[in-house]
Amino acid sequence: MDTIAEHVITKCGGPKAVAKALNLSLQRVYCWTYSKEKGGTDGLVPAKHQQRLLESFPELKPEDFFAKRAA
Repeated sequence: MDTIAEHVITKCGGPKAVAKALNLSLQRVYCWTYSKEKGGTDGLVPAKHQQRLLESFPELKPEDFFAKRAA
């Protein structure tokens, strides 16, 4: 199953597009998909980047940053 970060990165057009929009290195963007044990964010997009991503990629919605729950 994709993590939230993988979903967001894909919806934005890939890690290069995200890195460019946020002025981050590709490595930093990829770290969002890593476990905390490996220096990542456990598949979450850091809150400090969410607003900028929403402004840069109109296809993103706030709910893209939250896990979908079964009804």
